[in-house]
Amino acid sequence: MIHGLEQVISEFSNEIKDKFADYVALYNSLYQFLQNEYKEKNTTVEDFLKYDFSRENVIDSCVWYIRNSSKANSVTAIEKYLNAITKFYNQYMIPNGYDNRNLYVIIPFGQLKPLVKDKLKNEVLKEKETIEPIGNEEVNAVLNYFASCRKSIASRAGSIISKLILLYGFKLEKVRYFEKSNFSEDGFFLNIHLKMDDWFVQLELPKDLAYEIQKYFSILGDIPQNQLVFLNMNGKIITSTFLDTYLSAIKSENENLKRLTATGMAKYAIMNMIEVGFSKLNIKYLTGMEDAIINDCEERLFKQKSGEKDDYIRILNRDINSRIRGIATYDLL
Repeated sequence: MIHGLEQVISEFSNEIKDKFADYVALYNSLYQFLQNEYKEKNTTVEDFLKYDFSRENVIDSCVWYIRNSSKANSVTAIEKYLNAITKFYNQYMIPNGYDNRNLYVIIPFGQLKPLVKDKLKNEVLKEKETIEPIGNEEVNAVLNYFASCRKSIASRAGSIISKLILLYGFKLEKVRYFEKSNFSEDGFFLNIHLKMDDWFVQLELPKDLAYEIQKYFSILGDIPQNQLVFLNMNGKIITSTFLDTYLSAIKSENENLKRLTATGMAKYAIMNMIEVGFSKLNIKYLTGMEDAIINDCEERLFKQKSGEKDDYIRILNRDINSRIRGIATYDLL
């Protein structure tokens, strides 16, 4: 069984390495863990993936990775590993019929992070720094910068990416994999896949942003529907440094813009979504952001609105009771 599992993991790693090169080491670690645990197990790969691969395997393999990798010394490493295993489940196991029901109920595996951390409580792990959301000053600085900078393919891409993040709160990891097919022919709609491949939402783009995207595509020319639309000058997929280059240039012009980051921009959008009534689940599906970031945005917004503790509790009570009264059961009782 273990040799067949090695082939499965190796093939999937090769399939995704162009887009997720840093995940290859994580899948190799998964295989090494399973090899140690199951080298004597007498079963087929198919039965193992469909019936035996368990929640405990995901947790323990993550613990094993943290303890055996010299580079894995932070909470972020836990999140990255669990995201990689989630991808393996969604993009290999499910399409190949290994719809392991024990794992399905805990997708995405990122929610197992507290259990991994508990097993690593005696380890010294660096906590992820809390990133501040930006404010209107940073938003205006970003918009003004791209409105006045030299128009190149790269700067046009940077402008579009920034505006998509500021409006929809997208995780940069999500935006960088947008294909031509994600955009409607007229450029006025953006099709976003949610949790599963057959779940999607069609977002209506603001008029000026739609025109900007139309212009960008006219410069790119006639490209295939499955081609990524945000590439660097070498034709390779952009990394986080692509947007950071522009954000650093903006910050260099004003020392008051130190909190300007891609995550800070996304948090700005998420707080706006929460304020107008988006549910946390819908925000998670739409943006690709983790629960921790959305929860942080919600807490910050409440504190902004409430100020003092008594006001915070009063607003919370009013919000909860208002929503409860909207449930049909309330009238029945």
